[in-house]
Amino acid sequence: DLMEYIRAVMEYDLPVNDDHHGDSAVELAAYHGLSHALIMLLDEGCPLRKVASQRNAIHAAVRNGQHRALEIILFRRRSEARQVVRGEEMGDGLLFTSLIMEVIAKGDAVSAQLLLANGCASVSDMDAKRIYKCRLHKKLEKLLRALYPSIHDVMHWRGRLHWSFPKTDRDT
Repeated sequence: DLMEYIRAVMEYDLPVNDDHHGDSAVELAAYHGLSHALIMLLDEGCPLRKVASQRNAIHAAVRNGQHRALEIILFRRRSEARQVVRGEEMGDGLLFTSLIMEVIAKGDAVSAQLLLANGCASVSDMDAKRIYKCRLHKKLEKLLRALYPSIHDVMHWRGRLHWSFPKTDRDT
């Protein structure tokens, strides 16, 4: 059983968050929606993103539509999740597709809502360029309509949609 294996690894003080083909144990648990294993690994102190890795557990959960895993991560590690997302914006990890771009491309309103509610959603300048370059503006519009059904023209900027801009831009 996986849980017994994790307990045994921790008992013998072995590295529980070891990599398997480039993915850490936390990423794999998030990707596959293994909630109990994810909780145990997070409680053990395993990071959402290993220093040497280009990937992270938040992205893994979103990529595979594991909303419960995303909830667990954001509930147990909200501050770290925000740092991981901010690091992604600054170029840490060098992921080909940012977290918000993954959400837009999938049209995943549940993940978008979870990320928004926990301060983990923002659109970088690079993302904004990719939205139009990759012709994702229709998918973005569809996602925004799902998030904000009472707003008629979701593609027209307004204060309620201001979540995606950095604080410095909001202050001006």
